[in-house]
Amino acid sequence: MSTTRRLYPGLGSALEEDCSGKNSFPVGMDVHCEEAVSSLLPVREVAMMVIMDRLTDKPEWNKKVFDEHILAKWRKEALDFPDDALWKQASGGKSFDPSEAQGEYLEELSAVSQIRPLKNIITDEIFDYCVKELQNKARYFAESGIVPTLEAEASVAKSDTLVDPELRSTLRRAFDELKADQAEFPDWHPGTDEKVQNLVHPSMYPLVYGSSRVFQSEVVGVNDAVYGWAGRGYIIKHPDHHPDVRVYFGELWSRNYQWLPANVAVDDAGSVKFTSYVNNLHPNEHRSIYSTLEKLVEKAIPMWNQCLAFPDDTNPRIRAGRVSSRFKLDHDANDDNEDNWTPIESEVAGIAVHSDEVDSLREPVQPQPLPFENIDYKPSLRLQEKFNSSGLQIIVKMASIELTPEKPTFPSGSWHLEGLMNERICATALYYLDSENITTSSLAFRMRTDSDTGMEDDEFRVPQDSYKWLERVYGTRLSPNAAPCIQNYGSVETPEGRLLAFPNIFQHCVSPFRLVDPTKPGHRRFIALWLVDPHLRIISTANVPPQQQDWWVDALLGPSPVSEEEALSKLPTGLVRLLQEKGIIGSSGIGLSASSLPPEPSSIAQPKLYVPGMSVEEAREHQEKLMEERTVSQESTDLDWHDERRPSNLTFGAIGTLLILAILLIQTRRALPRVPTYFGSKTESKDRHLINDIQNGTLGFEKIFIVGLPSRTDRRDSMVLAAALSGLEIEFIDGVVGSAVPDKAIPTRPGQGRLPDPSVGSWRGHMNAIQEVVRRNLSSALILEDDADWDVRIRDQLRSFALATQALTQPLHRSEAAFADPTFPRPPAGSESMTPELAFGRLPKTVAPRISPFGDNWDAFWLGHCGMHFPFEDNTVIPRGRVVQADDTVPQQQHLWTLSNPNDVKEQYSNHTRVVHHVQDGICSLGYAVSQKGARQMLHQVGLKNFNAAFDILLRWFCEGVEDRKYHNCLTLQPALFQHHRFAGPKSANSDISDHGEGFQEASTDVVRWSVRMNAEAMMAGEPFVDQFPDAL
Repeated sequence: MSTTRRLYPGLGSALEEDCSGKNSFPVGMDVHCEEAVSSLLPVREVAMMVIMDRLTDKPEWNKKVFDEHILAKWRKEALDFPDDALWKQASGGKSFDPSEAQGEYLEELSAVSQIRPLKNIITDEIFDYCVKELQNKARYFAESGIVPTLEAEASVAKSDTLVDPELRSTLRRAFDELKADQAEFPDWHPGTDEKVQNLVHPSMYPLVYGSSRVFQSEVVGVNDAVYGWAGRGYIIKHPDHHPDVRVYFGELWSRNYQWLPANVAVDDAGSVKFTSYVNNLHPNEHRSIYSTLEKLVEKAIPMWNQCLAFPDDTNPRIRAGRVSSRFKLDHDANDDNEDNWTPIESEVAGIAVHSDEVDSLREPVQPQPLPFENIDYKPSLRLQEKFNSSGLQIIVKMASIELTPEKPTFPSGSWHLEGLMNERICATALYYLDSENITTSSLAFRMRTDSDTGMEDDEFRVPQDSYKWLERVYGTRLSPNAAPCIQNYGSVETPEGRLLAFPNIFQHCVSPFRLVDPTKPGHRRFIALWLVDPHLRIISTANVPPQQQDWWVDALLGPSPVSEEEALSKLPTGLVRLLQEKGIIGSSGIGLSASSLPPEPSSIAQPKLYVPGMSVEEAREHQEKLMEERTVSQESTDLDWHDERRPSNLTFGAIGTLLILAILLIQTRRALPRVPTYFGSKTESKDRHLINDIQNGTLGFEKIFIVGLPSRTDRRDSMVLAAALSGLEIEFIDGVVGSAVPDKAIPTRPGQGRLPDPSVGSWRGHMNAIQEVVRRNLSSALILEDDADWDVRIRDQLRSFALATQALTQPLHRSEAAFADPTFPRPPAGSESMTPELAFGRLPKTVAPRISPFGDNWDAFWLGHCGMHFPFEDNTVIPRGRVVQADDTVPQQQHLWTLSNPNDVKEQYSNHTRVVHHVQDGICSLGYAVSQKGARQMLHQVGLKNFNAAFDILLRWFCEGVEDRKYHNCLTLQPALFQHHRFAGPKSANSDISDHGEGFQEASTDVVRWSVRMNAEAMMAGEPFVDQFPDAL
């Protein structure tokens, strides 16, 4: 326990920290973290790692590796190992769509599936090298009990001996104890079909910003956690945003939740002691389990020492064992170099071969490893020595996978990293305690590679279109349709009794498994220990008292009815009533019924009473929201990994000018440090992930047009500055004064009068923008009025909007006509009461769009308005599906403003909710987007047909298909993303269309929390952003 007040990310200091600094362990989640990448490895090297890993699974391998008779058998096994299986280990899973590449061996849609697999990957010479390395490892294993495996530029560590039978037996008893506690109400992990039972899981009762009670000093221990600290502390605020962070805020970090680690003291010898409670493990009822977990942590620390790359003043980092590839190309890798290819039989016989046949006949000469040198696997830096004064922080998970004859299979997992940047998990240790009636499973590993490979590495400098040899040797596509920058490292089997450790720069994926005997149940039990980067301490259970409401109540009332009645008799009457109202205590059996309680004295001001902590129901609600948030973050990270592509074949040639221009462009784009976003790399492949185009300078549209009068230079100056600060590329479309538009240029019908000039001018200005979209044949355009404002997190918001519009309008995966919204594209008969609602965190998988990140079949998006309604139930034309998102960029409801009455979002949803749906009754045209198809329809329906209302009303009729206009596929969202900015000065300057009154006003923007215009000075000065609408406590 420490009474020293510390600063923690999100509590006293900025939440976001850049991982690329040298004084931290690297993490793979941030694509900008240069320390978390691997070089490209030859297929042969991955095969060698897999073969060596499998051999070290054999009993007494460390002795048999010196037995020539046994080595002869192993040699035959290695040479007989199928080349196809080794090829898949090295090249599989590099899909253009990461959702199509789940699982260790799936590669149907692989970007490398068109590359012919290698043959004869393992040879006698390669096996000889493996034997030398295995003998080197065997000597280290004899003294450490650890097997470094799958190691090249990063390493995994495994051990089947560090956890002795006694500790394993004690851990089994701990699981039995915890399962007995849940016998009546098992805690099934959401979304697992009641197959995964959580015994201890950090997503239950996490730190909740804006709700959890904390101390800035580390005062909460283990034994005193419940009885001494539960219910105490002050409420933590939502963290402020760090203005200089480079990465995409809102996906790497959460402003809502953080897993809570336990603090652990460690001495030089590696002995550990929990100094704060393990979240969700009762520190008094399960004290013996704490002692058991401490022993397991002691076994994990040497494994982490083995695989972590310690920061140091030197470069590269200090890591035990191998730190680089076994191979280095030292010759011309050009396809025209005949030494790179084995002669085909016809060439040997002197028979001419047609050039078109050569590629399909010849085989590459595979590289040989560098001469073998013994590796020192002993760590020179150790966690217990470097951090013995500050200690470690560890997050604990204990789970049991339960299969039954009714549910006999467990599916392949997804590729993922651990945690968010909030937790700064630098390494994982997994202990596979028990497996019964379960088939063998494995864990596959892969790393991100440097997308600049080919620009800086001499071995990859080859002429244009001369990289087929490289593609086959490395098992990845290097052409213009390059494969994602991912390097597979192979897989490790996970039998019971195995302790496995690896750094959090590896994405990993569990393979599927099933019951061996499908007539009997089976289980797989494991413990996960996640190490928080000890270089930067985070909020832990030492700061946050236990939040389990039932723990607090048990501590308050005692173990028996007598102690409960005695405790209640001493409590304030109001608190007893509150406990009864919440159903925490009953009203009988304790001698205190509601009617027998004395009334509260009305003449005295009573203190506000509350019941500390969360109920189980509240905790589960937070758990689901946390998981939804992390699912989105993990999908975004996976997309980032897949969107990092190797440069096209231009970079392999000598086209220097284009290369220089590209580098200058990248540097220019990176010179926008004040905007919390990044620019995704682009590729010309039609299969690329279009959603990442939202990170570009036009927000995923082809152009951004700003409509306004040239005379309003004040607005143009402000818009140019806001766009520059947001990294947006804009073009102005000149609006016109209504009186300058002659009657003959206005489409009207007989007897119809001319509308007021301000309305005429507004209509013509917008039609000028629509006309430009059609004239230039733009695929899409975002059109904003010149007083529009937006949040600094607009890219984050638009990405969420794109996922929602895809869910509502794209066909379901592997379907051509079925949609998640059964009322799309038209509500069927009898569906009047149907309002389909999709949760943002659980959107169904749809057909990937080919044209736009927002989908392939939309006409318009109404993104900026001052009023909108959900589609009415009796409307037989407009689809009624909605996507509902918990969005912290939305202000609390008291700050929401609209001209529509009632405010649908306030009426039907809670705070911080944004809803995407089809357009109904829109007002104001602050911002909208059109596709080329939609622009042509709008030019006809709004520009040429009949000008009989203000432009925003015409836009509404265009979308809804009323007033002699056809229905169009228009989507919107509430609250809108683009809002009206009011400049400081006379109110009359607010509009060139309508009267906004007399007098002066301060600058403001409706419903935008981190307004770009309101934060312009802060963004330029590098100061924290100002929230216009902070949450009320």
